Formats: sequence, C-alpha cells, structure tokens
Amino acid sequence: MARRSGSLMTNVLLFLLSASVIATIGTIFYHLIDTSYETQTALLSTEDQSRFFDGIYIRDERVLTYDGTGVVDYLLEDGGKAAAGDIVAEIYPTADDISR
Repeated sequence: MARRSGSLMTNVLLFLLSASVIATIGTIFYHLIDTSYETQTALLSTEDQSRFFDGIYIRDERVLTYDGTGVVDYLLEDGGKAAAGDIVAEIYPTADDISR
C-alpha cells in the first residue's frame, strides 16, 4: 500500500516537472517568433558632479520641565523633532485618563 502512494507521488511530481519544462520551452519559442516589441540600444555612461560647501547648522533647543500635578503624556518619542508651535505633551489628571 505504501509503495503505491510513493508511486502516485512520483507520477504527480514527474507530471508537474514535465509540464513546467514544456511551458518554459513553449515560452522561449513564443518569444523567438513574436517580435512585435521594440528594442533600443543602451549605452553605459558615467557622470560625476558634486558641489562642496562649508556650513553650520544652529539648533535652538530647550529642555521643557513640568512641576505641576497630573500625568504627562508625551506626543513625541525621545529625540523626536518638534517645530515651533508643535504640541509636545499633554497633561492628564490620572494615568487612566490617558488610555481613554
């Protein structure tokens, strides 16, 4: 009984392999005969353009502290960037209020 199952599996695998080989060969012949596409010659070229400049970037950073009551929920991750006027944190009366 087990031998017959192995034989069936072998036959199925051989059929799939044969079908894929026939499909591959058929595709190759189809593309050899069908020349309705247009080809162009590509040329290899190299271009190098660069500009160097010296500059300085000045950041105006401030540490914000909160000494009041309540729980602080930060809207930015550590090291996140905030533009002028962005809200960086919200203050809630309790931690349960944050999840609501």
